[in-house]
Amino acid sequence: MSGNTKAKSGSKFNLIKNQGQVIEKRILPRFPFSFMAFKLGNVSSSKIFEVRDLSLRGAHIALKDGGVPFLKGEQLDGHIVWKGKKVAILGKVIWVRGQSLGLEFCSTPTLENDLMELLSLENVAADFRPLHENPLQTDLPSNLKYWLKADGPAEVFVWQHNDGELARFQFLFLDHFVEWEDGRGIKTGRMVNVRDIETPLAPEDEFMFEMDGEADHHKISIACKMMDRIPHNYIPENTTHFLRMKLSATC
Repeated sequence: MSGNTKAKSGSKFNLIKNQGQVIEKRILPRFPFSFMAFKLGNVSSSKIFEVRDLSLRGAHIALKDGGVPFLKGEQLDGHIVWKGKKVAILGKVIWVRGQSLGLEFCSTPTLENDLMELLSLENVAADFRPLHENPLQTDLPSNLKYWLKADGPAEVFVWQHNDGELARFQFLFLDHFVEWEDGRGIKTGRMVNVRDIETPLAPEDEFMFEMDGEADHHKISIACKMMDRIPHNYIPENTTHFLRMKLSATC
């Protein structure tokens, strides 16, 4: 993955909707490989998609080779497969770009529970990888100190000031967003859009979040529980202590 484009640490803007909702943008690095897959239900089909991003409402999926043979509005029937388990999915294609497409899930009585069981905090935390250790010689964005990634639904970013002091951290889990920023405190929100800046394998993506009017204690509680399950050798104890301290008021 090319590292020529640096993430704009802290880049953001606000848009005020008519309903009073605040939409904020974040530019975050992306890791272009995932072992979570979406397999079409047609047993004769050889198409297996990689799940790039996932929420309870939909997914960003991509083919590694060739263009996507589907059009906006088509329905896809298949399974999300991860760690030997699978969840039946019926979804509608809502956008197509090159090798990628956006899939909006059709709700079923069991879909949310099935996804939450597959994507339990225990399963996700066990899949975390410390990308800041640079196993593929990825050119990390400026001031990104620690970066943990689990397939599909979860990431942790820890940023630092130029002097080495911690400046900001962010938790993503499904479509939940929790952020602490030096001088601003804790904010929470919901991911509403991910748009590739360049290509499906671009080193950065543009994330859009619908921010909560007040910090959501449920989202913060999930971040706290995630912190408790991060392997101790991935982030130094003094850093995890700092993160816990900033979250502790509402954990």
